[in-house]
Amino acid sequence: MPELPGVIGYGADAHECARELYRLIEDTLRTWLADGYPVPVIDGIDLNSNKNRVLASYHPHIDRVDPGGEHYEDEVELERAFESRGKTA
Repeated sequence: MPELPGVIGYGADAHECARELYRLIEDTLRTWLADGYPVPVIDGIDLNSNKNRVLASYHPHIDRVDPGGEHYEDEVELERAFESRGKTA
């Protein structure tokens, strides 16, 4: 992510990489806000107000960011969902 230099995600597959990136981005932004560092405006979202800094410092850590829709922990779980619907991956 160009707005967050140094935030790089790795994973065995695209799903695992995306999951790691969500976690790293959330952790980085929360840390920067709590420590008083300015954060970049991303997609028009500006978290630099005092109100947002306070919220970031009190917001509990979320292990999984749910982007909406169905979420599968790994490829095995995804394949089971396909099988239950009579589809193949």
